[in-house]
Amino acid sequence: MEEYYRPERIGLIDLGSNSARFVVMAIEPSGAYHLIYQDKQLVRLSEGLAASRVLSKEARDRTLHALQVFAHTAELLGVEQMLAVATAAMRNAKNGMAFRDEIEAHTGIPLTIISGREEARLGYLGVVNTLACSDFILFDLGGASTEISLIRDHKLCETRSLPIGTLTLTEEFGTADRITAKARKALVARVRKELETLPIPPAAGLPLVGIGGTIRNIAKIHQRRENYPIPKLHNYLMPADQIGELTELFCSLDFAGRTEIPGLGSDRADIISAGALLIHTLVDYCASPQLIISGNGLREGLFFHHYAIHYRHGRLYPDNLLAQSVQNYRATLSLDEESDERTEYITTMALRLYDELQPVHGFTPRWRSLLETAARLHDIGVVINFYSHAQHSAYMLANAPLYGLSHAEQSVCALLAGFQDGISGKLRRYENFARVPTRDEVKTASRLSVLLALAKNFDYMHDRGILALHTDDDIKTRLHLTARAPADIPLLDNGFARHLTEFENQFGVPLEIIWDNADIKTDLR
Repeated sequence: MEEYYRPERIGLIDLGSNSARFVVMAIEPSGAYHLIYQDKQLVRLSEGLAASRVLSKEARDRTLHALQVFAHTAELLGVEQMLAVATAAMRNAKNGMAFRDEIEAHTGIPLTIISGREEARLGYLGVVNTLACSDFILFDLGGASTEISLIRDHKLCETRSLPIGTLTLTEEFGTADRITAKARKALVARVRKELETLPIPPAAGLPLVGIGGTIRNIAKIHQRRENYPIPKLHNYLMPADQIGELTELFCSLDFAGRTEIPGLGSDRADIISAGALLIHTLVDYCASPQLIISGNGLREGLFFHHYAIHYRHGRLYPDNLLAQSVQNYRATLSLDEESDERTEYITTMALRLYDELQPVHGFTPRWRSLLETAARLHDIGVVINFYSHAQHSAYMLANAPLYGLSHAEQSVCALLAGFQDGISGKLRRYENFARVPTRDEVKTASRLSVLLALAKNFDYMHDRGILALHTDDDIKTRLHLTARAPADIPLLDNGFARHLTEFENQFGVPLEIIWDNADIKTDLR
């Protein structure tokens, strides 16, 4: 009887000053991982903490109830190990340790109260494993603290935890409802004073990467205002001046007015102004050209810390983020071995076509990476429906948890997959994510999709029908192919015909195919 291997299930809890968050990750025997559950409970644990230095009974009751729900859910889902951490509210409260013991006694969850430095390190791990940034300033804005770190060449160089957050600033300066000019000036001065203690030079000019519910909510509001076509926050880019405009909007309205802003919920309308003022002050202080939103932070960092120890020989992040991400996502779909082998062949051939025809198209190495990404995932839509798998592959590619790609690049990969069998009349199916890249990028995607379509035709009969290819040294549009069986050439010719027409339409020159092992050579234009 075949032995059944069940995925390892890890529960991860981030108990913050404002929210308690819970996720469950499944890790397959192959090492592939994916999210299977998430929950968030608004607990406002640090409510009143700044004045009393004690966690109130009401806040403790809300938090304990949320963690009891998490513990019950974890049991139902078969979670084998719980990794739970608490941050600023718990470490700053006089009764934080006592409450930690109470939580463990009532839920069985072993909760660790971490330092500000450890909180920053875990946030860094969540970002460096999911964003292709090498040099940046990272901030994690919570309810009672803000962790700010300097990253150089992917390494965590400096970090500092500041004792200011959205809840503490809101309570201290009374910004929950209408904001006076005096309160605003005092709040900004307080934030500026804290920033001046950072081991980071002012006006560093590095991108800012933001973690936390406040910056995600601000990005969501910005997407609504910009009519952004895809509902994805991770790796969303905001120009630095936009945070200033939104801050002015929040500060011009009272609480009731802010609840009417599309994308802003009533659970955050009281603290959004203080959070936006902090972020805006940080942007000015660092002279950052843009703001990058990370949907991944402490919880994901907690997971990647575990994963690095148990599955990656201690390496904190992969050498090639995009390649690892693509490999991981494909592995979670449980496609069969034949599909994997066929995809590997088509990918190899698509890249060889790209390289041989480089003098014709003149595209950069980054476009080669995008073609490779699309080729490796072009067939994933078969898990939904074989007959329309190109359309489903495109949608899945546009929404997959792929890391190392900008939103525009991921949309380009989706278009490549959608056009894998031809371009004509199909753009309307993908109009949402086709609006993210520029027109020139969409045009380049259309051109590269012809190479993917040709490579697919190499395996027209599922027998890896083309054994070798090369172009003439002097005529780069003369493509020499070696067929596995000369008798297959007429069938392959028939499949090539429409793609060669598309090639000429896209590139403005004809592609000539020469069969090197044909009994009677056929030139197909």
